[in-house]
Amino acid sequence: MTELTQNERSFVQAMKKGRDLEWRGFKLLIERRRGDLEKFLDVLISEGFFEPARNPQPIPADDEGRVHVPYWPPLDYLTACAGQAADRKNHDLGDKVMGVVRNVTGGTDGGIQDNFRTAWKFAEIIGLLPNAVVKFADVDLVERWLGTSFSGALVVGALDEGAMRKFLAGHDPGDWEKAVKIMRHCTAVRWIDEYGERKPVPVADEDSSCRLIDRHACNLGRRTPAKSAALFEERIREVFGRGGERSDRLRPAVEDHGQNRNGSRFDDGLVDALRDVLLAWCDTDGAGAGDRVRRLLKSDVQMLRRIGIHVLNRRWPLLGGLYPALVDPGLFQQGQIHELHVLLKERFESFDDGEKWRTFDAIRRTPPPAGEDAERYEYRWLSAMSCTGYEPVATRLSELRSARAAVSEHPDFNFYVSRATSGMGDASRYRLRELVVFAEDGSLVRRLNAFGPADDPRGPGVDALAYVLSQAVGASPETFLEILPEFIDVSAPYQHGVISGFKAFRERSKERPTAFDWDRGWRDVVGFVDAVTRRPEFWNDGDGSRKFGARDAVVCAAVDFLDAGTSDDAHACPEPVMPNALKIIRRFLEHVDSAAGADDQEPMMSALNTARGRSIGALFKHALECCRTSDRCSGSHDDAWTRLQPIFDDELRKCGGANYEFSTLAGCHLVNLDYMSADWLRANVTRIFSTEAESNFSCAVAGLAYSESTRRTYALLRDAGVIEQALKRNPRGRETRKKLIERMVKAYLWTEEMRGSPRMRRPFEQDAVDDLLDAVNFFWMIRGEDLSSAQRGLIVDYWEDCVRWASGRSRGASALLDALGRLAWVLETIDARNLDLLLASTPHVQRHFGSYILLEQLERLVKGSPSAVGKVLEALIDAGVSVYDDDRNRLKSLILALNERGQRKMALDCCDKLVAQPGMSELYRQLTVSIPSTAA
Repeated sequence: MTELTQNERSFVQAMKKGRDLEWRGFKLLIERRRGDLEKFLDVLISEGFFEPARNPQPIPADDEGRVHVPYWPPLDYLTACAGQAADRKNHDLGDKVMGVVRNVTGGTDGGIQDNFRTAWKFAEIIGLLPNAVVKFADVDLVERWLGTSFSGALVVGALDEGAMRKFLAGHDPGDWEKAVKIMRHCTAVRWIDEYGERKPVPVADEDSSCRLIDRHACNLGRRTPAKSAALFEERIREVFGRGGERSDRLRPAVEDHGQNRNGSRFDDGLVDALRDVLLAWCDTDGAGAGDRVRRLLKSDVQMLRRIGIHVLNRRWPLLGGLYPALVDPGLFQQGQIHELHVLLKERFESFDDGEKWRTFDAIRRTPPPAGEDAERYEYRWLSAMSCTGYEPVATRLSELRSARAAVSEHPDFNFYVSRATSGMGDASRYRLRELVVFAEDGSLVRRLNAFGPADDPRGPGVDALAYVLSQAVGASPETFLEILPEFIDVSAPYQHGVISGFKAFRERSKERPTAFDWDRGWRDVVGFVDAVTRRPEFWNDGDGSRKFGARDAVVCAAVDFLDAGTSDDAHACPEPVMPNALKIIRRFLEHVDSAAGADDQEPMMSALNTARGRSIGALFKHALECCRTSDRCSGSHDDAWTRLQPIFDDELRKCGGANYEFSTLAGCHLVNLDYMSADWLRANVTRIFSTEAESNFSCAVAGLAYSESTRRTYALLRDAGVIEQALKRNPRGRETRKKLIERMVKAYLWTEEMRGSPRMRRPFEQDAVDDLLDAVNFFWMIRGEDLSSAQRGLIVDYWEDCVRWASGRSRGASALLDALGRLAWVLETIDARNLDLLLASTPHVQRHFGSYILLEQLERLVKGSPSAVGKVLEALIDAGVSVYDDDRNRLKSLILALNERGQRKMALDCCDKLVAQPGMSELYRQLTVSIPSTAA
């Protein structure tokens, strides 16, 4: 430890007397001791300045419901030390800084927890330290830095600018692998609910993660092509491999194309990344890249096949030999038409006669998708080869033209959106600034009423003008607020444009504050909606615009605006306006018919995308806000609920073969109903989930999939028989049954369900493999949560029940046992019972690439249970494990640990069985050179 003078020691002691003195002390150390920062570091560490418990955690802010995250005073000093360690190549100083980062991140007494500012600075620090100081295992700290409750944008941004650039700039393959690992953590997928759909987003902030992908994918492809391709392939499998969904709906073209407008940057970024990695790989290692592309072309995930087709085309001289093996009718799938269309258009001329005929014949034999005319579908494919001069193609195209099978000018897209039909501003008669000027001079409404679709026969006419009107409202809201009453008599599309404009302006105002008077804004806009929708002619089907859905569009825009008023921010709807807003919502419920059908397979999607469903959603939000406001003002919301209850009674009365949107959203908002009136919910739960109205019951259960799960609501549903009845049926919605199983096993961990209850036993008795897998996968997902020993024991009990069920069965047993192997995280040690469970699961984990996860847990458990771990490892090897690059170091480390803990024979046997694996012969020699004193 560096010796300090008495004055310097007194200075350090003074820093401990208060936060302000600590701040000032670190600032002075940085400013005055830049050349000798290390001198104080040892003393500061020994005095406890960097202890995890000192890292400040979030504290309540003045605004209710908000928190403040304090900045930790030592962070700038540590950053300066990291920079000095890099400048001077001082690895000793770097090791000390890295030690602090490790200690604080992993600290059980405080640690990172939710201080995203500390996580951000640590991410910056590893980008400053010498590369050798940051070990491969240190990169796993990124997972915890991204695990705070706040946005990970700062962390990802720091890694993007620092660590990623630095690791990829050097020539050490070990540093390149660190970069791959960072990318893996920053692109980990989580799923959120958005408009009734499950949407994949990165675990960190989407924008920053996409920037990270954009900037480094190509370089990763050049440095570590195999590992990078495997990572992005895994991510795309997670995002695009769900539910057999056609990938072209999410991503029309693999290449950069104007049709890629789905708005999900994360989806797009992953596709771009794998595409660019593969193209870069082809340029550096054609053989290796060719093997990967060959595998992609046979993938079970359509998006991966499409990327393979695109790369095949772009690197045809290298990869063209892969094409002949692909040609059969199964290749020409509807979702792959764009990439294949481009390939055939550019490469068909170079095919030999046999390849041309096989391609032509395969297209002729390809059955059309359901609902598609066979001749039109065939024409779309053959049109790619129309200019090649190949006689069979030319003859068949001529026949199809005679049969009037010709299609649009974009046959390579299943859906093509042109600017002329998309409602964009370029198709409008007037520009934004013109509309603002017309509003100011009082001529706008006259001009709108004088304009009709016939004035612009090639474009969207009124719709395009309404779109620009909404932009004009957002650009000059005060102007339009003054003339708002004039829009009461305009057609519905323009009313929609005005309301949408104010809603969009409100959203922007949250990020960019303005002087706009929102109290008046809410009063006037809600008053405008009231005036428009209380007129009988608005609800009269005789309105010519009704057939275009314009009236429902106005209702949806109004509901969206009213919804925004329930937000807890500076622009929320003022309390005096809330009764009028609720009156409008009730009017909508009286007039808007249900658009959902009894056979709708996605009830939540319908509920969120119909005017009635949106109105019911607004009812729930406004009722909830009324109750919360009443609680804040009086400490009770009984009176508020008394006023609201008749509306909910009316809606529930309409259920029973109708009003499916209310059934769906009542299930979704079950916890909110429990808060607003537990008595009402208890009295009506069997009416919401009525088995006498099968379709309504199914809709309510589908909505329940999107509801928060609480002990009280689960007990209510269980005691009412809802859970049992739902499990007996095949509920609608892609995720409904899975969420129902997850709700049940969560209750099992709460002890609201017993191990032997009829509901817990049902999947075993019915051989419901998918239900069992969903339960096990849920246990895997909660591995990072703070569970009690008793809860861990319950998971082990379930594991045992699954193993017992799988014994002697063939269908589904292997997949279940593979999934069970991932539950090793729950074990704190390996006793005889746990060993039996592991040995039952281990032979199957390799079938679905679970060996990495199991090896990671065995490495954790070897210290306390070396003999048992050795037996599991031998079982894994005997099962024919194929160890991947990422696993080899872990496997070697595990064998060494067995040797060090007295399991020498097992260690040598493992080496012997793995002799064909790279590095195992050297490890065997290493173990036999010196015999440790603890050897058996």
